[in-house]
Amino acid sequence: MKKLLPLLLSDKRMSTLKLLFLALIIQTLQPAMANEKAPAEKGAKQELCKKTMKLKGAPNLMESVAHMRAIIIWSENVSKKYNGDYAQWHNAQNKSVKCKKSPGSAYYYCDLTATPCLSKTTENSSP
Repeated sequence: MKKLLPLLLSDKRMSTLKLLFLALIIQTLQPAMANEKAPAEKGAKQELCKKTMKLKGAPNLMESVAHMRAIIIWSENVSKKYNGDYAQWHNAQNKSVKCKKSPGSAYYYCDLTATPCLSKTTENSSP
């Protein structure tokens, strides 16, 4: 990761795309700790999955960036609503991301639907 960061930030023309890509990498590799709620009471089991969340991502000229931003927004929303344990995209089920251009525009936007779920390790570590 230390070698990757200078390469990503070396070219200023693509810095926004690179930063979004880096944010997505960090989001998927590290557990989301922001806005984490209090741990469940002893003996109480956490639900494996929560209610499916749908959203429309932010528009962008590049479809790949619109796709990444939609996932980041989903993860942030899940983290705020539940906690960081559910906010990991790779643990979500029933994932669907559909991107298309806005009518009469050069911008792409993505509709995203996914069910936030705990990872198997988080589920097994519950009391």
